Amino acid sequence: MATVCVGIDIGSSKSAICALDKLTGETKYEREVATEAEAIVRALKTIGGELEVHFESGELARWMYKPLKPHAKEVCISHPKSNAYIARDPLKNDPLDARKLALLKRAGLALRCPVGCDLKPRGRENRVSRWMAPPPDSKAVSGGAFNARD
Repeated sequence: MATVCVGIDIGSSKSAICALDKLTGETKYEREVATEAEAIVRALKTIGGELEVHFESGELARWMYKPLKPHAKEVCISHPKSNAYIARDPLKNDPLDARKLALLKRAGLALRCPVGCDLKPRGRENRVSRWMAPPPDSKAVSGGAFNARD
């Protein structure tokens, strides 16, 4: 079964979804859907394969995580400030941001963060734009964080 990297740019009414084949980079799916759990899960089921989902932390991140987790091999939630590729790009639109989230996941550059809390840079790692995230083998950690592999 092919692994597919999925980027979701969550909006208040619409969410952009972009799915890329992890091996080839081929676009498997690219659409905007209503920001409703059922609509997004339906889209994930349409994509098929082993899904590695990536979206940015925000007001809807915790709400989005729970219904998506059963349908994905991995769910990665990253802090918007750790995604300079998206945050500092003057070209901003939801479909493009969803594609960039999928590309970051495909390249292994999606840095997980706790959900629903502000990330604080820790120690010297701040100087190289690294943000602390839960270890890959842990369960949910304090502060309401979800680990993508639990």
